[in-house]
Amino acid sequence: MGGNPELIFEAVLATWWGQRTFRAVRRESAFRERYPASPDGIVIGAESREYAGGGDKAILLLHGYNDAPTALDGVARRLQRAGWTVSVPLLPGHGRSLEAFCLWSAEEALVASRAAYAHLRSRFSTVAVGGLSMGAALACCVAAESAARGEGPSGLVLYSPMLVMPPAAQRAHRTSWLWSPITKYGAGAGGRSIHDESVRGQQIAYRCSSRGSLKALAGVAAAVGRALSGVRTPTLVFHSEEDNRIPAPVARAALEGLRPADREVVWVRGAGHVITVDFGWEAIAERTVDWLASR
Repeated sequence: MGGNPELIFEAVLATWWGQRTFRAVRRESAFRERYPASPDGIVIGAESREYAGGGDKAILLLHGYNDAPTALDGVARRLQRAGWTVSVPLLPGHGRSLEAFCLWSAEEALVASRAAYAHLRSRFSTVAVGGLSMGAALACCVAAESAARGEGPSGLVLYSPMLVMPPAAQRAHRTSWLWSPITKYGAGAGGRSIHDESVRGQQIAYRCSSRGSLKALAGVAAAVGRALSGVRTPTLVFHSEEDNRIPAPVARAALEGLRPADREVVWVRGAGHVITVDFGWEAIAERTVDWLASR
């Protein structure tokens, strides 16, 4: 004899939702164990940081999606030795719990980036801006908006810039309505974002995405799409021929929309997407210092 269809449906629904919740809680707990947080909820080591250079020039560096300021530490310290004060803020939703990573928005990231730039402008006469991946997109937005007010940066440095949403992230975002009822966290599509195994495990990263985080990333991609034509700042771009997140053909097409009068694009090999910590990052940092000095 069959049971009550409504009760069966409710039981199946409860079981499905319970399994989804269980998997999510287990993943969130594993993240907290791997990355302990301080009382303010920020993962230890992921805090915002500033490296004082001792002069009157500063640069704002913005980290990427699923990332933290640690990915820019090496470049920041090299710039500091060259006399730059370097600000590397922790962006909203990042460097915190997995739950927080689901809740940030593109506008919050933009507001935080604008505020960090304005803070440096209030303290230094020469200010540049740069970023890694999504951080590079935010840097472009800051450069375009501030230039329109006559307060533009002296230089713009972009590492693996996300000028369009990465193809894998686009697909995940487009299909999130299908997979998010089954699993709260989708597997990360990073693959070999860092070729150097000795540093791969040292980075603070979520290694997954959620429907909310992908929506925020899509919002940043839309914002930089609107901002690109307004970028007039001298710009230096680094991108890897072997970038697994933003493949070289995709990057080349996107860079067509970024055409300040003074633009230099450097293609590197032997590294993945996170070129600021991967093989050859030291040469990238040196070239950044030299390029900024020439401006």
